[in-house]
Amino acid sequence: MCQVITQTNHSCGHQVRRYMRKSKYCLFFKHKDEDFHMVSFVYKGDSKFICEHCEIKAEAYEKGLRGAKRHEYIRIEFEKSNENSKAEKARNAIAAAEKSQKNVDPAKIAELNKHARRQVKWYLMNRCANLNEKALLLKTIMQAPAAIDRKALVECFGSNAVYNHKAKVWKGLSSGDRNVLTSIARRAGMTRALENGFKMENPVDMQ
Repeated sequence: MCQVITQTNHSCGHQVRRYMRKSKYCLFFKHKDEDFHMVSFVYKGDSKFICEHCEIKAEAYEKGLRGAKRHEYIRIEFEKSNENSKAEKARNAIAAAEKSQKNVDPAKIAELNKHARRQVKWYLMNRCANLNEKALLLKTIMQAPAAIDRKALVECFGSNAVYNHKAKVWKGLSSGDRNVLTSIARRAGMTRALENGFKMENPVDMQ
Protein backbone atom coordinates (compact mmCIF):
# COMPACT_ATOMS: atom_id res chain seq x y z
CA MET A 1 0.00 0.00 0.00
CA CYS A 2 1.07 3.58 -0.61
CA GLN A 3 1.80 5.63 2.52
CA VAL A 4 0.54 8.92 3.94
CA ILE A 5 2.95 11.43 5.49
CA THR A 6 2.00 14.47 7.57
CA GLN A 7 3.92 17.73 7.38
CA THR A 8 3.79 20.23 10.25
CA ASN A 9 5.38 23.66 10.68
CA HIS A 10 6.27 24.06 14.36
CA SER A 11 6.57 27.33 16.25
CA CYS A 12 10.33 26.76 16.62
CA GLY A 13 10.66 27.11 12.85
CA HIS A 14 11.23 23.42 12.12
CA GLN A 15 9.16 21.60 9.51
CA VAL A 16 8.68 17.95 10.49
CA ARG A 17 7.39 15.11 8.36
CA ARG A 18 5.90 12.13 10.18
CA TYR A 19 4.56 8.78 9.03
CA MET A 20 0.78 8.73 9.45
CA ARG A 21 -0.70 5.53 7.99
CA LYS A 22 -1.24 3.43 4.90
CA SER A 23 -3.19 5.26 2.23
CA LYS A 24 -6.94 4.71 2.09
CA TYR A 25 -6.73 5.21 -1.66
CA CYS A 26 -3.75 3.41 -3.18
CA LEU A 27 -3.74 4.18 -6.92
CA PHE A 28 -1.33 1.31 -7.61
CA PHE A 29 -2.89 -1.39 -5.42
CA LYS A 30 -1.84 -4.15 -5.06
CA HIS A 31 1.90 -3.49 -5.30
CA LYS A 32 5.02 -4.83 -3.61
CA ASP A 33 7.43 -2.56 -1.74
CA GLU A 34 9.78 -2.41 -4.72
CA ASP A 35 7.00 -1.81 -7.29
CA PHE A 36 6.04 1.64 -8.58
CA HIS A 37 4.13 3.52 -5.87
CA MET A 38 3.86 6.91 -4.17
CA VAL A 39 3.46 8.72 -0.89
CA SER A 40 0.89 11.44 -0.35
CA PHE A 41 1.21 14.35 2.06
CA VAL A 42 -1.29 15.77 4.52
CA TYR A 43 -0.33 19.33 5.41
CA LYS A 44 -1.14 20.01 9.05
CA GLY A 45 -0.21 23.68 8.77
CA ASP A 46 1.27 25.70 11.62
CA SER A 47 1.52 24.36 15.16
CA LYS A 48 1.73 26.56 18.26
CA PHE A 49 4.05 23.97 19.80
CA ILE A 50 7.78 23.45 19.29
CA CYS A 51 8.99 20.14 17.84
CA GLU A 52 10.08 17.30 20.15
CA HIS A 53 13.75 17.79 19.31
CA CYS A 54 13.59 21.39 20.53
CA GLU A 55 11.66 20.26 23.62
CA ILE A 56 14.47 17.87 24.48
CA LYS A 57 17.09 20.59 23.94
CA ALA A 58 15.11 22.84 26.30
CA GLU A 59 15.03 20.04 28.89
CA ALA A 60 18.82 19.65 28.63
CA TYR A 61 19.22 23.38 29.24
CA GLU A 62 16.91 23.27 32.27
CA LYS A 63 18.92 20.37 33.69
CA GLY A 64 22.05 22.49 33.38
CA LEU A 65 23.76 20.08 31.01
CA ARG A 66 26.66 21.41 28.98
CA GLY A 67 29.10 20.20 26.32
CA ALA A 68 29.33 16.49 25.60
CA LYS A 69 26.81 15.57 28.33
CA ARG A 70 24.24 17.89 26.77
CA HIS A 71 24.75 16.46 23.26
CA GLU A 72 24.60 12.89 24.58
CA TYR A 73 21.40 13.58 26.51
CA ILE A 74 19.73 15.12 23.43
CA ARG A 75 20.84 12.23 21.22
CA ILE A 76 19.63 9.50 23.56
CA GLU A 77 16.30 11.15 24.40
CA PHE A 78 15.52 12.02 20.79
CA GLU A 79 16.27 8.47 19.65
CA LYS A 80 13.55 7.31 22.07
CA SER A 81 11.05 9.97 20.98
CA ASN A 82 7.84 9.45 19.04
CA GLU A 83 8.90 12.19 16.61
CA ASN A 84 12.13 10.42 15.72
CA SER A 85 10.37 7.10 15.13
CA LYS A 86 7.68 8.58 12.88
CA ALA A 87 10.10 10.90 11.07
CA GLU A 88 12.46 8.01 10.29
CA LYS A 89 9.54 5.91 9.02
CA ALA A 90 8.45 8.86 6.85
CA ARG A 91 11.95 9.26 5.38
CA ASN A 92 12.09 5.55 4.59
CA ALA A 93 8.65 5.63 2.93
CA ILE A 94 9.58 8.67 0.81
CA ALA A 95 12.91 7.13 -0.22
CA ALA A 96 11.26 3.82 -1.18
CA ALA A 97 8.61 5.60 -3.27
CA GLU A 98 11.20 7.74 -5.06
CA LYS A 99 13.35 4.68 -5.80
CA SER A 100 10.35 2.78 -7.20
CA GLN A 101 9.65 5.59 -9.67
CA LYS A 102 13.09 5.53 -11.30
CA ASN A 103 13.89 3.91 -14.66
CA VAL A 104 10.35 2.72 -15.41
CA ASP A 105 9.90 1.92 -19.10
CA PRO A 106 7.12 3.59 -21.18
CA ALA A 107 5.12 0.38 -21.58
CA LYS A 108 4.98 -0.04 -17.79
CA ILE A 109 3.97 3.62 -17.36
CA ALA A 110 1.07 3.13 -19.81
CA GLU A 111 -0.01 0.07 -17.82
CA LEU A 112 0.22 1.99 -14.53
CA ASN A 113 -1.93 4.81 -15.93
CA LYS A 114 -4.66 2.37 -16.94
CA HIS A 115 -4.46 0.65 -13.57
CA ALA A 116 -4.72 3.96 -11.70
CA ARG A 117 -7.87 4.90 -13.66
CA ARG A 118 -9.43 1.53 -12.83
CA GLN A 119 -8.61 2.10 -9.17
CA VAL A 120 -10.21 5.56 -9.22
CA LYS A 121 -13.40 4.10 -10.67
CA TRP A 122 -13.43 1.26 -8.12
CA TYR A 123 -12.90 3.59 -5.18
CA LEU A 124 -15.71 5.90 -6.31
CA MET A 125 -18.04 2.93 -6.65
CA ASN A 126 -17.08 1.24 -3.37
CA ARG A 127 -15.29 3.56 -0.93
CA CYS A 128 -16.53 7.09 -1.56
CA ALA A 129 -19.93 7.23 0.07
CA ASN A 130 -19.66 10.89 1.08
CA LEU A 131 -18.06 14.16 0.06
CA ASN A 132 -15.14 13.89 2.49
CA GLU A 133 -14.10 10.57 0.96
CA LYS A 134 -14.40 11.91 -2.59
CA ALA A 135 -12.32 14.95 -1.60
CA LEU A 136 -9.61 12.74 -0.06
CA LEU A 137 -9.44 10.62 -3.21
CA LEU A 138 -9.16 13.72 -5.40
CA LYS A 139 -6.39 15.15 -3.19
CA THR A 140 -4.53 11.83 -3.50
CA ILE A 141 -4.86 11.96 -7.30
CA MET A 142 -3.43 15.49 -7.33
CA GLN A 143 -0.22 14.15 -5.74
CA ALA A 144 0.32 11.32 -8.23
CA PRO A 145 3.93 11.07 -9.51
CA ALA A 146 4.94 13.09 -12.58
CA ALA A 147 5.06 9.93 -14.71
CA ILE A 148 1.31 9.49 -14.20
CA ASP A 149 -1.15 11.44 -16.36
CA ARG A 150 -2.89 13.43 -13.62
CA LYS A 151 -5.11 15.25 -16.11
CA ALA A 152 -6.51 11.92 -17.36
CA LEU A 153 -6.95 10.72 -13.76
CA VAL A 154 -8.86 13.88 -12.81
CA GLU A 155 -11.13 13.53 -15.86
CA CYS A 156 -11.69 9.90 -14.92
CA PHE A 157 -12.54 10.96 -11.37
CA GLY A 158 -14.96 13.64 -12.56
CA SER A 159 -16.75 11.37 -15.04
CA ASN A 160 -17.22 8.60 -12.46
CA ALA A 161 -18.18 10.97 -9.63
CA VAL A 162 -21.25 12.14 -11.56
CA TYR A 163 -22.29 8.68 -12.77
CA ASN A 164 -24.66 6.24 -11.04
CA HIS A 165 -23.08 2.88 -11.83
CA LYS A 166 -25.98 0.83 -10.43
CA ALA A 167 -28.62 2.61 -12.51
CA LYS A 168 -26.15 3.22 -15.34
CA VAL A 169 -27.19 6.86 -15.71
CA TRP A 170 -25.58 10.28 -15.32
CA LYS A 171 -26.71 11.71 -11.98
CA GLY A 172 -24.55 14.80 -11.46
CA LEU A 173 -23.52 16.27 -8.10
CA SER A 174 -25.06 18.76 -5.69
CA SER A 175 -23.78 22.30 -6.14
CA GLY A 176 -22.12 22.12 -2.70
CA ASP A 177 -20.21 18.92 -3.49
CA ARG A 178 -19.26 20.22 -6.90
CA ASN A 179 -17.90 23.47 -5.45
CA VAL A 180 -15.74 21.66 -2.89
CA LEU A 181 -14.23 19.33 -5.48
CA THR A 182 -13.71 22.17 -7.96
CA SER A 183 -11.89 24.15 -5.26
CA ILE A 184 -9.46 21.25 -4.74
CA ALA A 185 -8.89 20.98 -8.49
CA ARG A 186 -8.37 24.74 -8.82
CA ARG A 187 -5.49 24.74 -6.33
CA ALA A 188 -3.74 22.15 -8.50
CA GLY A 189 -4.54 23.86 -11.80
CA MET A 190 -6.88 21.04 -12.80
CA THR A 191 -10.24 22.83 -12.94
CA ARG A 192 -10.77 22.30 -16.67
CA ALA A 193 -9.92 18.59 -16.45
CA LEU A 194 -12.40 18.09 -13.62
CA GLU A 195 -15.12 20.07 -15.41
CA ASN A 196 -14.52 18.03 -18.56
CA GLY A 197 -15.08 14.88 -16.52
CA PHE A 198 -18.27 16.26 -14.95
CA LYS A 199 -19.70 16.93 -18.42
CA MET A 200 -19.17 13.41 -19.77
CA GLU A 201 -22.33 11.35 -20.13
CA ASN A 202 -20.43 8.13 -19.48
CA PRO A 203 -17.35 7.35 -17.36
CA VAL A 204 -14.01 7.59 -19.15
CA ASP A 205 -13.32 3.86 -19.18
CA MET A 206 -16.79 3.04 -20.56
CA GLN A 207 -16.43 5.13 -23.72
